[in-house]
Amino acid sequence: MNVFQIAEIGKFIRKIRKERGLRLEDLSDEQISTATISNIERGVPHVNQEKVLYLMKKMNLDMDKLPEILVRENEDMESMFLKFHAIENMLHLKQLDAAWESLKEISEESTFQYQATIRSLKGRYYLSCKKWRRAERELTESNLLIQQDPYAKKVCLEALNYNLLAYCSYKQNHLQQALKYIEKGLEVVGTEAGDDDQIKYKLMMDRVVYLEKIGRIEEALNYVDLLWEEISEVRDITVLIQIYALKAELLRKIKLYHDAIRYAKEGINLAVSAKDYDNLTFLWTTLGTLYLELGNKEDAETCFKLVLSFQDYVQDKHKLLLANNILGSIYVLQDRLDEAESAFMKAIEWGEKIKGTKELVHSVFLLGKVKRHKGEYLIAISHYKRASDLARKIDWNQATLRCYFEIANCYRQLGDQDNLKKYFDLMNEVQREIDTKDGLFQLQ
Repeated sequence: MNVFQIAEIGKFIRKIRKERGLRLEDLSDEQISTATISNIERGVPHVNQEKVLYLMKKMNLDMDKLPEILVRENEDMESMFLKFHAIENMLHLKQLDAAWESLKEISEESTFQYQATIRSLKGRYYLSCKKWRRAERELTESNLLIQQDPYAKKVCLEALNYNLLAYCSYKQNHLQQALKYIEKGLEVVGTEAGDDDQIKYKLMMDRVVYLEKIGRIEEALNYVDLLWEEISEVRDITVLIQIYALKAELLRKIKLYHDAIRYAKEGINLAVSAKDYDNLTFLWTTLGTLYLELGNKEDAETCFKLVLSFQDYVQDKHKLLLANNILGSIYVLQDRLDEAESAFMKAIEWGEKIKGTKELVHSVFLLGKVKRHKGEYLIAISHYKRASDLARKIDWNQATLRCYFEIANCYRQLGDQDNLKKYFDLMNEVQREIDTKDGLFQLQ
């Protein structure tokens, strides 16, 4: 028996033992120890071949039929790999019900050696359903079962799971934890000789995203430059587009506008060829913001109008809400108040649909601003009050304070001194809450 045969026989013995519900202790005796059985199952190359034959005889496994059995096992394995690949595609395409039904069918089969993959796929299903805690449990459990799963090495499953765990943390606003998961993923990706080496670039890219989100811009730029050095190795078109998008956004933040515009346009060309509407939306939003910061309102308007034309194709509707808010703000700057009002109303509609409270606060506040510009103070006050109520629900004190300030100004315009005083008093209360949280009222 060569090393490869021993490894294959070991996997087969382990499979049969598990199917029969036997422990290592149930097979050990004076001739063979539990440690030796474990070594055989793990394919340890220096194991005594006589021990392998003894264990097979004890389990009533025919050595002469082994080649035929192993061929059949490999065929079964390839069939299982195909099922997993199909489910991965279903999840990627958001065919969640079909993916879950397929997972349930697989789970009912005798698939103990694939539990890491099955748990990972369940984690990805829960992640798609935005059930972050359930996703975390499944993905964490999957990583504990990695060693026994033949599909895991093929797809760099441990690194992939860490990337998904990072995303779960990110969506729960635990950005430091997200970065820790990314680092763990990058640690193991070099040790996994799988077919899918592209997870490395996804991990590197997401590290940049999370660093940018917590304001570590210089560090994020350093890492995106490292990623850029390996860009020729990136085969995943979505990751490639996102690298261009990140580069453009980070350059915008350090005010290298013309370089940022160039990268945004190059990314747009890639995204168009891939028909990747979500990244197209991000890139056109970045480009529009660049033009706006350069004072070119006309080109900015062109960009955000195009973003809104993608509404039937974009999965992340938050981007549409943002586009309406920015477009409305451009109209306010141009004194096109009716068009601004229409844009903010659309943003509010999206905010109510996606239940994005913070974004909704901003949209309602901006609508109030338009009404104030029109001199419709009582209507403006009603919008500001709604925005302040929403902000209070999520303890967004800074937004509440700004709303109260605008309400007070409207009452000043109306000559209502009683309500003017009332809202100045409310502003003082909110300011005290802010100061208390900052520790400014604590005795030294």
